[in-house]
Amino acid sequence: MRKYLTFLIALIIISACTVLPGLKPTPAREAGEVEIPTPVAGNTPTSKQPSPEPQASPVGKAAPPFASLRMFTADTGWAVGASPEAADQIFRTIDGGYSWAYAGPAQEEAIPEGYRAHAFFLDSERAWVTYYPSNASALGPSSVWHTADGGVSWTPGFTPHKDQNVPDYAFEALFFTDALNGWLMLAHSPGAGNAPVSLFHSEDAGVHWVTLLNPFQGQADRLHTCCRAGMLFLDALNGLVAYGGGPYTSPMVHVSRDGGYSWNSQELPPADEEVFSRAACGSGPISSLGENRLALAVACFDSERPAPIAIPYLYLSEDAGMSWRGAPLPDELVQSAPLSRLRREYRLQFIDTQYGWFFVQDEDWDQGDPPAVRTHIYQSQDGGLTWVEKAEVDWIGEFSFIDPMNGWAITRLGNNLGLLRTHDGGGTWQPLNPIIRPE
Repeated sequence: MRKYLTFLIALIIISACTVLPGLKPTPAREAGEVEIPTPVAGNTPTSKQPSPEPQASPVGKAAPPFASLRMFTADTGWAVGASPEAADQIFRTIDGGYSWAYAGPAQEEAIPEGYRAHAFFLDSERAWVTYYPSNASALGPSSVWHTADGGVSWTPGFTPHKDQNVPDYAFEALFFTDALNGWLMLAHSPGAGNAPVSLFHSEDAGVHWVTLLNPFQGQADRLHTCCRAGMLFLDALNGLVAYGGGPYTSPMVHVSRDGGYSWNSQELPPADEEVFSRAACGSGPISSLGENRLALAVACFDSERPAPIAIPYLYLSEDAGMSWRGAPLPDELVQSAPLSRLRREYRLQFIDTQYGWFFVQDEDWDQGDPPAVRTHIYQSQDGGLTWVEKAEVDWIGEFSFIDPMNGWAITRLGNNLGLLRTHDGGGTWQPLNPIIRPE
């Protein structure tokens, strides 16, 4: 009997096809991680922290820690604050991350107390943000705010329709393919083995929203099942939602070819017949590489593996998700004893059809509290066919690359958050020590 595995997946995927996912294609796509509690033996790696990059006499107070980051050029990018005094505020840089300015909606207008920011960054000028409480709320959907001038001004859209038969709402995903077309997915309290959602579409930059489906209408039975892992649309018709794990043990994606009105489930072919016959698999969000090419990281828990850590696979599609092929990703083996408390995340990011990064991040709680952490950084220059290890570092984080050489990372070491930059594709990293730019 196959073991049941719940995957928490938040893979950061960047595409160069649509607009950001950057988290989004070169938009901000929802990031993804496969979280697997499990142990590891071995010594804590030691790597020397580099000296800060030389900066031109910065003037201003230190910038707060950031929760997420999306860069679009060597100079411009966005971030969401993490510290108590700047939590859920939007920031923007125009000098490569050395200095930042507040660039979100006025806090007293946009952010109700206890609500969290959920942002989608399309490019260096256009962004959307909406605010929801951490837990499902009976108050109904929230407005989606929009800027087209780099955060100088923000406009709230009309609130999506609240269905009186739906008891509560929680944020799940926000995605725009261009300056006008976007989709908003909201989740509702699970029950009776399902995890229902509502899906809305806008054709005017988020000013108005049309309901495409809710738990009581629309053809999307499996879409209402736990556990989804990010939403991606390639154009006005073709959308995909990854499946992160839950009651189904085979990797699959949910596909819409009519703009989100109806959805079908597509099971992915096994990358390894023997392993997949007994494994429980889940995936992270789907990444667009451009030219109808897609990438998806899948993690499979094999109960017969000596060390119970998921085996990672890369799935690629060259026809907008009509067909997929899978191959193994770099796999950091772990000693089988002692098997105790290791949390492992896999993160995947592509910037185009050739260049991508794969991150293996471990938190080893056997080494103490806070845990010992490390990240193995791999780069591919041929669309994921081969991978070269660029570095092993003693921190974990969230990454944003804009080209084969230049990238940024929000790092976490214990309770401390930092901001680093690389100029060699992830081989070496330098602290930025960012400041708040004076107004």
